[in-house]
Amino acid sequence: PVERKGKHTQRLLEACARGEVPALWVMGVDLLNAFHDPELADRALAACPFVVYAGYFLDATASRAHVVLPLQTSVERDGTFTNCERRVQRFFRAFEVSPEVRAGWFVCAELAGRLGVPMPYFSAREIQLDIARNVSIYAGCTPSALGDQGVRWSFPAEPEPESEPAGQPADRAEA
Repeated sequence: PVERKGKHTQRLLEACARGEVPALWVMGVDLLNAFHDPELADRALAACPFVVYAGYFLDATASRAHVVLPLQTSVERDGTFTNCERRVQRFFRAFEVSPEVRAGWFVCAELAGRLGVPMPYFSAREIQLDIARNVSIYAGCTPSALGDQGVRWSFPAEPEPESEPAGQPADRAEA
């Protein structure tokens, strides 16, 4: 459980626009074109003293950032995604464009380490195992269980208490 909840995007951008946020890290989204209130996004980026953009394209939000960190796209890295039917599927790196461009998880782990909160991950596989151990709806979604078709998680028969994410109980050991 999170000790102190943060703000969702709307509230965070409102706080940025009021000058209450000293630094904003935008990851993989063009706020100026994708957020439902582009005027608020524009005011927030203008008012924030330091904006970092980590993403795949040099879009409108990237052009407003003080620092731009390129991220690997899905064809340049290994990982998983959950589609709209709740199926967790693996994808594999097709090619490497540049050894200088990193996966988003790697950039976050590096930053966390430099801030004194090390993240003990060395691969996308380790992150998937950690998610399977700690997020109940992904309990059966270990790398070995995903196979070619992926794993579809299902809703529980009865909602779990609010302190736990909803999901079906399953063996959390790597198969």
